[in-house]
Amino acid sequence: MPNQVSLTGNDTIIIGGQLMTDFAFGVVCEINFPTDLVQVHRGNNGNTTFALNNHGFQSEVKLRILLGRKNDSFLNSLMVAMQNNFAGFTLINGVFVKNVGDGANNITPVTYIMSGGVLKRNPNAMSDADGNPAQSLAEWDLIFANNDRQVG
Repeated sequence: MPNQVSLTGNDTIIIGGQLMTDFAFGVVCEINFPTDLVQVHRGNNGNTTFALNNHGFQSEVKLRILLGRKNDSFLNSLMVAMQNNFAGFTLINGVFVKNVGDGANNITPVTYIMSGGVLKRNPNAMSDADGNPAQSLAEWDLIFANNDRQVG
C-alpha cells in the first residue's frame, strides 16, 4: 500500500451567511469541542454505565480576522443586535469546509455545520509601540449549540 497523504487548503468559512475572507496570519479559524460527548462511570464489580452527554455537541469557534475590515464590521453588527435585543436575536449558523486532497487530484470535503450560535464576548484590543502585528487583529469567539461533522 502506498503512503497516504493529506493536502489541505482553500478552506471555506461562512458565519451568519457571510463568507469570511478578511483573515490575518497564523491560525485564522479554530473549532473546539470543550466537553466530552460520552460520560463513562465504572462502579462496583466492574459494572459500567455509558451516557451520551448532550453538552458534547457544543462547539466553540475562534476567528482571527483583520481589525476594522468587512468581516469585523459584520460580526460587530451581530454583537450590537444581540446586545440590543437578546430575546429577539436570531441565532447564528456557520459552516466550515476543509478541502483535503490525496495527491492524485481527488478532494474530500470535511464539513462542520454549526447552528444555534451566539457571540461569546467582544474582541480584545491592544496598542503596542513595538509594532506587534496582533494589534491589527479582531479575535471573535462564538459558541454553537449544535455541530455536525461530515466527511465526503
